[in-house]
Amino acid sequence: MEDTLILKINKNQEITNLKYVKFYQENNQNIAVLIDSKGFEITKGYGSSLIDAINDLHHNLV
Repeated sequence: MEDTLILKINKNQEITNLKYVKFYQENNQNIAVLIDSKGFEITKGYGSSLIDAINDLHHNLV
């Protein structure tokens, strides 16, 4: 089951939904997924933290 994560920028700002990226946790691992305009998953990034997952997602694109 997928749980949406909240990316906290600071105590006053947080990101819960992005148009083409979603975040969730599965088996104690953070996952960032790039989504196309039709809702299909393009690539994923994994990490022990949300930042690690985003960095891994970015690394997979370059």
